[in-house]
Amino acid sequence: MGQAPCGCQTLSARHLRCVAVLRNAVLQSRDGRRFLVAQLMDSLGGGLSTVVLPWLVLDAGGSGAEAGAAFLVTTVPYVLLGLPAGEIGDTRPRRRVMEAGLVVQLASALLIPVTVLAGIGPRSLPLVLIYVGGLGVTAGRVFVDAAAFGAIQRLVGKGHFVEGQAALSLVWSLGFLIGPALGGALIGLAGAYNALWVQAAGFAVALLLVTSLRTDLGPEARKHRDAGQHAQQAVPHD
Repeated sequence: MGQAPCGCQTLSARHLRCVAVLRNAVLQSRDGRRFLVAQLMDSLGGGLSTVVLPWLVLDAGGSGAEAGAAFLVTTVPYVLLGLPAGEIGDTRPRRRVMEAGLVVQLASALLIPVTVLAGIGPRSLPLVLIYVGGLGVTAGRVFVDAAAFGAIQRLVGKGHFVEGQAALSLVWSLGFLIGPALGGALIGLAGAYNALWVQAAGFAVALLLVTSLRTDLGPEARKHRDAGQHAQQAVPHD
């Protein structure tokens, strides 16, 4: 029998990839779908910041270097908070950690729009205020990410952990790819500070979705883990 044409093989491979995505274990449950949408909203907000914050600095009369600093300053929380956030995500109730992180992100996203509503024009915004808003959004994101790694296993089970991580990585990548483009479009349509209203709305949606999850995202209570360890140690070994 002859081989299928190259074009058919390519279409077949794409079809298989699409089927694999649609059959991902995370998408098979209500909580899994809500969790992924929440993560997408969160990552979109993070990607949006990378364009909007430097633009705000330029609008406020900042230099190109100061606009670049607005982008770089958002990496600081990953360096300073990465390790403690990881420990908290492994030892504290993950739903509460994500909710707290999203509340911080929401408040930080609203900082500049509310300040403008209070009467300070976008061209008169203190640069420090812009930097603080960016730091808050990223700091909250660090804790949301840390809790999400463990939560995905609770949603799909250990047998589908790799699938769950793949889906999580996909929505994070989509957010950071689409977010900057969305930010640029919003700046052109409504202005930089108004784009932050959209960012805040995304964080609010993510918060509502995480709060609505019914699955216990863990971790197990410490006393239960300790009891399990003691039980294993008590079992005699030959």
